[in-house]
Amino acid sequence: MPRGIDKLTSLQTLSNFIVTKDNGFRISELGNLIHLGGKLCISGIENVVDPLDARGVCLNDKQGIDVLTMVWSSESLDDLRNEMVTEVLDILKPHKKLKELYIRGYHGMRFPTWTGDPLFSNMVCMKLQNCKNCTSLPPLGQLPSLKDLHIEGMSAVKRVGCEFYGQHCAKPFPLLETLCFENMSEWEDWYIFGIDKGVQTFTRVSKLSIKKCTKLVGTLPSNLPCLKTLEIINCPQLLVEASSLVLPSLTSLSMSDVRLPSLPVLLDTCNVLEPSSLTCLNIRNVSIPESLCNPSIHDEVMLANAMSKHLSSVTSLSIEMIQKLALLPKWLTQGLKGLKELKIDCCDELTTLWQNEAGLQPCLLALQRLEIRFCAQLVSLFEEDEDVENEGQHQLEYLTIDCCCKLKKLPRGLHNFTSLRRMDIGYCPGLVSFSEAGFPPSLKELRISKCEALRSLPGWTAHDSNLEELLITSCDDLESLREEWVHHPPTKLSFLVISDCKKLESVPSLCNNSLLPSLKHLVIESWPAGGGIVCSYILEKGNFLTNLTYLAIKNMKIGKPLSEWGLHRFSSLKTLSLQGPSNVSKESEEEEEEEEYYSEEEEEEEEEEYYSEEEEEEEEEEEYYSEEEEEYYSEEEEEEEYYSVSSFPVDGMLLPTSLTDLQICNFPNLEKISSSMETIQNLNRLSFTNCPRLTSFPEQGGLLPSLLELHISGCPRMKRRCKKGKGQYWPLIAPIPDAFII
Repeated sequence: MPRGIDKLTSLQTLSNFIVTKDNGFRISELGNLIHLGGKLCISGIENVVDPLDARGVCLNDKQGIDVLTMVWSSESLDDLRNEMVTEVLDILKPHKKLKELYIRGYHGMRFPTWTGDPLFSNMVCMKLQNCKNCTSLPPLGQLPSLKDLHIEGMSAVKRVGCEFYGQHCAKPFPLLETLCFENMSEWEDWYIFGIDKGVQTFTRVSKLSIKKCTKLVGTLPSNLPCLKTLEIINCPQLLVEASSLVLPSLTSLSMSDVRLPSLPVLLDTCNVLEPSSLTCLNIRNVSIPESLCNPSIHDEVMLANAMSKHLSSVTSLSIEMIQKLALLPKWLTQGLKGLKELKIDCCDELTTLWQNEAGLQPCLLALQRLEIRFCAQLVSLFEEDEDVENEGQHQLEYLTIDCCCKLKKLPRGLHNFTSLRRMDIGYCPGLVSFSEAGFPPSLKELRISKCEALRSLPGWTAHDSNLEELLITSCDDLESLREEWVHHPPTKLSFLVISDCKKLESVPSLCNNSLLPSLKHLVIESWPAGGGIVCSYILEKGNFLTNLTYLAIKNMKIGKPLSEWGLHRFSSLKTLSLQGPSNVSKESEEEEEEEEYYSEEEEEEEEEEYYSEEEEEEEEEEEYYSEEEEEYYSEEEEEEEYYSVSSFPVDGMLLPTSLTDLQICNFPNLEKISSSMETIQNLNRLSFTNCPRLTSFPEQGGLLPSLLELHISGCPRMKRRCKKGKGQYWPLIAPIPDAFII
């Protein structure tokens, strides 16, 4: 804020006024700004040392302010100042037309009476946050227009009683729609107004959220006819009754760390309730009674009927951290007939979704999305009879299984899931193979990663594959793709990533002219067995890759120098990423430590001697590293691999003129960027990472004027030459909008 802000008497907008200590900004300076309107935040109110200063603010006269925020710091104050804080807040009473009020970090033990004054008839939103010394809440039920109320971090409040509703208010909170309590660590009791008088409160509340109220006991308000969203998170003492779970208006229910009623109570309650409109149900770390996890056959039938009646509207179910759940009970799989989305996380005892007693049961046939993560005991999606193959109708479109270390198999009838569009399987080290029948032709995206035991991939059940995206990473034992990939290649493939598959042989279908024109994004990385052959073929057929816009070749042995790659043939290429072996990064770190040592010495010298010392240091470095580097890199230099070059682009190498992004990483011998770079007139982003010998930019012309981003990391010699204000190349990189040299 500028000094003398109180002189700007015509000022209409001031987002944040910060009260400071001593001779800084005093809160009274707001007094002259009578035209302020819209939103105003007053921060640092704890720095008001004299309540008389607050009188000069005259918030009551600033009728244009609609939203007012008042903030105190989190630092504790002594008792005398706490009393003064209450007086200051009382004086800072705003005008009666205020629409929204936010009070954060208030240190007083009580709120002034104006905070619940019914004359604030336009107040629609209020939030009280981290007012940790207040032992009770103001009479907010008296505010006639209040719609949104958030109370958070009121750690001294133990009881929400009559005072919250207003002593003489016949019908409190008449228009309230959203009520949220959060992080009320000492809150134990919630008095529900009107139970003994037959008066209904919260009749318009559509969202009720109670989070991190660990000592709250009892039950929720029983009469919430308009409730649509209910969130009960980390309230282990609070009992959630069945009547709260199946309210006719409820559409979204989230529960975590709460208690559920027993099976008899649940069944008795369900018999008298109307059908629910609940569509979204989230259950996390909930203590489900044993009778619900493993009910008797009779009770299970009754539960399934009850669920079918009251929860048939549920389309989305999320289950997380549920103990003793070995499989999904029938009352769930058969009762939730309209379920479209199922997410299961961190259920450590889950071994399968359901058991198969007489062929595949008609379970969850409406399901479209299934996600299972971190279920350590999961062996299969469901138990299958070896002699019966699932040929039922399935609507499943998306399947994700992640971090299920004991997963051994996927359904044998996977090829019958004719609506399946995307499948993600990751971090499943026990998965050996997929179904022999192959993938359904509807599959468009297949992503497989960290499945170390997987040895082969099946093909397709039809001649025409719709696969558009294929990602295979870190599958150490994957050796081959089935013959179907050769005879019926995925001709629509546009996104392909194969990385860290050490045993995978060449994929003939990737060396096929009918496939290449569809590719847009191609990454080949650490694929020693077959990647070199594929890379060579792709480089030769660059003229056919008219749609390729992204090409990354990382840690590969191509067998030919860069000048013969013919990258200029990729006429649509926008991003090119070339990366050498990852062990270069260690060498780069060692050099950077040495460079930091020299940099500290340089700071102690006179500025006019800077460049001469720089040259001497470089000579010392060359002598220091020469023997070690020659020994370390000799093998790479003998092989003449692309990452062993000393300049880039190399002589005779042409790059696509369409390039906008060039990334070079782990080139151990790279010393300079050659002037051939000037042919890429549209280059916007240039990146060099872990090139420890990189020393110079092009001698003529410098860097391209089109550059908007320059990233240099792990290049210690270049880092010093690009040092702000001092480095030799600082004048070249200073005009670049985003230059990161680290």
